[in-house]
Amino acid sequence: VPDSGNVCVYGNNPLSRESSIRKISAVLEKDVLWDKLTGIENISVASYLWGLRREEAIEKAVEYAKLFKLEKSLKYPVFSYSKGMKRKLSVILSLVKDPALLVLDEPNSGIDTESRIDIRETLLAFKKNGGTILVTSHDLEEMEKLADRVLIINKGQIVFSSSSDSIKSTGLFVVKVGLGNKRNFSEFEEYLVGKNIPYEINNSVLIAEVRDKGNFTQQIAKIAIEKGYLIKEIKEKQKSLERMYMDITKEESGGNSNDWKSGKI
Repeated sequence: VPDSGNVCVYGNNPLSRESSIRKISAVLEKDVLWDKLTGIENISVASYLWGLRREEAIEKAVEYAKLFKLEKSLKYPVFSYSKGMKRKLSVILSLVKDPALLVLDEPNSGIDTESRIDIRETLLAFKKNGGTILVTSHDLEEMEKLADRVLIINKGQIVFSSSSDSIKSTGLFVVKVGLGNKRNFSEFEEYLVGKNIPYEINNSVLIAEVRDKGNFTQQIAKIAIEKGYLIKEIKEKQKSLERMYMDITKEESGGNSNDWKSGKI
C-alpha cells in the first residue's frame, strides 16, 4: 500500500481497478521466475495467475521465444539458463498478456550484448505497434536508442523532462563542402571569414560549424552551390544523453539550472 500520493494509469487507479492492472506488465531488475520449472511451465503458471487461456499464452510465448532464439530452451529448467536467457524469458512473460503499458527496471543489467540487442529490438517493435514503455535505467547509451522522452532524477528531484530529440539538439550544424568544379575554396573561405564562421579543410573537404538561426544553414549551402562548390553533407552536431546528464547534474550541484528545468538547451 502506498504511503502517500496517487498514480493514475489510463484514467484509473491501478490498485483499485483490475482492468487497469491487466493492461500493465513489468520486468524487474531481478528476474522473478520459478527456477525449478521449465520455461514452458513458467508460462503456464503465469497464464493461470493472470487469468489467460494456457494454450494461447504458450502459443504467444513461443512466437516471442523464436525472436529471441529461445524456443528450444523452453523445455529446460530455468536454473540452467544464463542471465541473458532469464531476462529474455522475463520479457516474454511480460508480453504474453498483451499489455498496453510495459514497465522495466534496469532491463540490461548484467546481460550479454546479443541479449541486449534482442531485447531492444523487441521493445522497439512493441512500441511501434502502439505499446507504451516506461524504463528506469542508468544505461544512458541504451536509453538513447530506445526512448522518445527522457526524465532525469537527481537526489530524488526531477531536474529535467523533455523529448530525446530536444536533448540531442545543440543548434550547431556541420556543413561539409567539396571542391566541385573549383580549384580551391578561396571564394567560399572569404564568405565564411566575413561571417565569422569557423571552418577547417581536410582532404579537399571544407568543414564548417554553423550555429543555425532561422534558415542560416540553408543560406550558407545555397551560397556554396552558387559559387560552384559541392555540398557533401549537412547534419546537426548532436550531444549524447550521457554528456547532457553530466552537464545537468553539474548545474544542479552548483550553477544555475533553470534552463535545464524548463527544457531549454
